[in-house]
Amino acid sequence: RSARAFSTMTLIIGGVVTFWALLSWCLYPSKQTYKMGGMIYMICSLFQGLSLLLLDSNACHNNSLLTSLQELTPETNLTFQSSCSMAAGAKCTIAATVLW
Repeated sequence: RSARAFSTMTLIIGGVVTFWALLSWCLYPSKQTYKMGGMIYMICSLFQGLSLLLLDSNACHNNSLLTSLQELTPETNLTFQSSCSMAAGAKCTIAATVLW
């Protein structure tokens, strides 16, 4: 849940600050306001990186829900890996952390 929360906060906060940065040409903010925007971008970078906590959570290791699903439906031949690995989404998250 924390990984989802960090991803959601990053999208909302980062989107608002990016929209503000686009409108800053019309608003003429002070130097202090620009510094605050930079700090918020660093917080977005931190939150985006913390969304990788999912890879080390119970959702990836020894997930009891997947085990019970396999036991309830043996005829479907569902197979799941025992742990999570980094795929395209995790690599995109790392790139987003760097770009924020």
